[in-house]
Amino acid sequence: EKYFFEITKSLSMEKCKQILLKVELIENDPTLALYLITNLDITSIEMYFASLDSINEVAGFFREVLSELEEEQVREFFIKNLELYDYIMRIFQSTASMQKYYNKFTTKYKTELELVDKIMVMQDKVKRLFDLKVEREKNPQDRDVSRLMGIMYEIKDDTNLNEISKVLLHKGLLLDEVERKFVVNVLENKQLKEDIFKSFAGWQSS
Repeated sequence: EKYFFEITKSLSMEKCKQILLKVELIENDPTLALYLITNLDITSIEMYFASLDSINEVAGFFREVLSELEEEQVREFFIKNLELYDYIMRIFQSTASMQKYYNKFTTKYKTELELVDKIMVMQDKVKRLFDLKVEREKNPQDRDVSRLMGIMYEIKDDTNLNEISKVLLHKGLLLDEVERKFVVNVLENKQLKEDIFKSFAGWQSS
């Protein structure tokens, strides 16, 4: 399974859509279907599942496949595709027969789901306040330092900095490995962190 997971990560969104639409994976290989679904955006996810008979069928699919995965795989699926996480949670919440499972699932993955929620909020803030395409095209020394300051402020009290910073890099909020290492190094230096945040209290725009 891990081999197929690595293979599907290298496929484009369009290729994943083609495979899902041409092959009946939901019934024949639901785990592989989920691997491919993680590469889709929210519009494509909703279009794909619109072909199923009911919301109960969609919820049942996610319950079956998530129950078969290892905990580390579940975490990686959600972190890789925040929109898929949000979609699955909405499906579970709106399906009466899934309430008991939803409560059990959110309790089991409380730490991971809180991390995903935090990153989703941060992603909205960064994309609203900064033009990431323009930032990426600049030389590192010319980028808006308030973006990094704001990101560091948001995660300064977290203990799993390496994991969070890798997710932020994957989601494009940190633009390269140099930024990721800078953020981690600053926040792991207690004195430097205190000095930096003496005059910075987070992004002022809500």
